[in-house]
Amino acid sequence: MQKFLPYYQEIKLIGHFGLAYVATLAGAAAMMLSRVAGGDKVGASFALAFSAAAAGILWIVPFLPSLPIPDEYRVWTMAALALACMPAIKYLRGGSGKNILLLWGFFALSQTAIFFCVYYKVI
Repeated sequence: MQKFLPYYQEIKLIGHFGLAYVATLAGAAAMMLSRVAGGDKVGASFALAFSAAAAGILWIVPFLPSLPIPDEYRVWTMAALALACMPAIKYLRGGSGKNILLLWGFFALSQTAIFFCVYYKVI
């Protein structure tokens, strides 16, 4: 694809910026809905702020052209960054382990759903 489109990596990165925006909204909605499963109440400000930062890192950093990450390891890098979100929630939010696990689980589920919809064309 690089020979056909000379700026393929930059176009792909711009697409991931769009995905980060969609992932921010999906992650914030999922974190606010986590209280349905028995978690504590999460405000929109925390959910949007955390989702914007985490989704931006999760969807943009592994695909930066300046990072020498081979293509086959980019998905594993995304998984590692998603796992790193759990201690970040614990540090920023505090609370019991059950609530932290619910918040992270709902956030990770929303990101996984977007990943499968985009890369494996589930929908």
